[in-house]
Amino acid sequence: GPGGVFGSILQPTPTDAHSELFAYYNPGPPTKDKLRKLFNSFLCDPSMLTEDLLEMRYQSSIDPEILSAMSGYGIQRLGDVRPILPAIRQKALVIWGLEDRILTLDTPLTFAKLLPSCEVLMYPKTGHWVQWERAADFNRAATEFLLRD
Repeated sequence: GPGGVFGSILQPTPTDAHSELFAYYNPGPPTKDKLRKLFNSFLCDPSMLTEDLLEMRYQSSIDPEILSAMSGYGIQRLGDVRPILPAIRQKALVIWGLEDRILTLDTPLTFAKLLPSCEVLMYPKTGHWVQWERAADFNRAATEFLLRD
C-alpha cells in the first residue's frame, strides 16, 4: 500500500492501525507483542502471520540504526506526495488490498487521479501486505507490468 497521501473523504486519518504503527516506535519500546498486534492489522487474514516472519521483522525493527531513524516517527514526519504526482511521467502500478486498515480506500484512487499514467489493481479479502497475502498475484502483476512496452 503506497503511502504519502493524507486526508480522506471516506474515513478519519490517520487510521487506528496507522496510529498503532506510529506507536510501535514512539513512545516505544518496540516489543514482539506490539509487532504481532500491528501485523495482525496489516493482514486481512491474521493467520498468515508466521512466527518466522514475526521474528525476522522484529529483529530488523530493533536494529540500532532503525531505532535511530524511527525516533520521532509520526504523522508529522510523513511527507505528502500529492503535489509531485502530476509531474511523474513514468508509468505506475498501484496494487491495493481492499481490506487495508493502515491506509484509506481512497488512497489508490488519488494516485490514479493524479499520476498521468497509472494503473490500479485492487484485490478483495486482502490487507495492507498484498505482496505477502497475494504473493503469486502480486508477483505476476508486477512482472507483467514491468515487461510491457
